[in-house]
Amino acid sequence: MNKRQLLSAMTLAIAALPLASVGHAQDFPPSKPVTLVVGFAPGGAADAAARLIAKKLALVESCLSDLRRLARPESLATDVREQRFVEHTLQVAIQAALDVASHIVSDRRLGEPRTNRELFDLLQRDGWIEDPLTGSLRNMAGFRNVLVHGYDEVDLAVVRDVLSNHLVDLEAFVAAVRRPLRPDQ
Repeated sequence: MNKRQLLSAMTLAIAALPLASVGHAQDFPPSKPVTLVVGFAPGGAADAAARLIAKKLALVESCLSDLRRLARPESLATDVREQRFVEHTLQVAIQAALDVASHIVSDRRLGEPRTNRELFDLLQRDGWIEDPLTGSLRNMAGFRNVLVHGYDEVDLAVVRDVLSNHLVDLEAFVAAVRRPLRPDQ
């Protein structure tokens, strides 16, 4: 199986996974078993790649579900545990999205990004995501760097903004990655 066939099979397998809608995010993990049907032998490279990406996408969805159910944005300034929960959960979700982006960029040989932000530029150039989403994901990569490396003090207004307005961007990324390859590929 060549790389193109591997990526096509992997992408189709990911696209076949159920997509949790915004209204049903609290139903994660599913209460019933999910069956993944793929067109290649279990245990091979394509299977391993599909499972890795599926696991990372599920992690993003799990983090988003946790944030929607458990986060209390009004308490961020007064409750250090709340602040740490929200910041850490956002960090994990964004890192999982970066891991998926990096995997796709590498598998598709889209180029060598100099920064995590450039991963999303490469995905946009290859048609995986659209321009408005690219900008938001680039900003999230930068926000993740602030959280992880402490370049700046974390601005709680930015944290609240991400919680209120940008969790949908991570959901859109998950949906975009799960879509099958374009027919021209």
